Amino acid sequence: MAECGCKKKVRLRNVVLGSGHLALIMPVAAKDKDEVVALTKEFAPHDPDILEWRVDYFEEVENLPVLLETAKLLRKTVGDKAVMVTPRHKEENGVRDIKPEKKKEILFALIQSGTIDMVDVEMRYGKMYIQSIREECQKYGVALMISYHDLVHTPESPEIISLLKKEVELGADVCKVSFVAETYGDNDRLGKAIAEARKDGVEIPIVSISAGPKGTLSRICGDVFGSDGTFVSTGKTHQIHIDDVRTLRKSLKLDR
Repeated sequence: MAECGCKKKVRLRNVVLGSGHLALIMPVAAKDKDEVVALTKEFAPHDPDILEWRVDYFEEVENLPVLLETAKLLRKTVGDKAVMVTPRHKEENGVRDIKPEKKKEILFALIQSGTIDMVDVEMRYGKMYIQSIREECQKYGVALMISYHDLVHTPESPEIISLLKKEVELGADVCKVSFVAETYGDNDRLGKAIAEARKDGVEIPIVSISAGPKGTLSRICGDVFGSDGTFVSTGKTHQIHIDDVRTLRKSLKLDR
């Protein structure tokens, strides 16, 4: 198994990204407050490491009082479970077009609420925008994930390494890259690029995905390919079922 190589680990409550444990991240893609609570209760018995609240699915995401009320209910429902918030951009597999300044207002409100542990911001927003969010995260002890998604293919290794280093330069606590695997070899190429990036100064946790049918292997044994986390489901979203991931990892003797 590939070693993590992280010199800088990130603690999110009871989860430590970069510790060598592949964190199982479960998206909560709910349209309203009641569904957020219902899904988090449904997910609880499966015990994911991190819940990802995909607020771009939330119909009243721009109504801050409703959003914050829901965030408090989510925290009450999940107890001490780590929660990250993602308002995904429509061009990177998001479902709602939220204007940049409104998205920043949403993120600031959630960061200040004391209910969340990490936010995900796409690299596309640039240095000044991301820096302002990073500063707010640092004030309130919230981690910052900076992400990049290519919905078509897997770039060559030098580009992958460059993207990861750019995320670090922008102030990420955690890097995320997601590419579509056109061949099974793309899984391996991504893993080798991550290994090279870690030798070349990327010392923070990385969550990486080879998306698509030929990237399924990366979702089951992402740590073999250098990832510190993988996304799972209970059949509500397109990811592999969390129970199947755990069964396969046990069979492959990947979990220590």
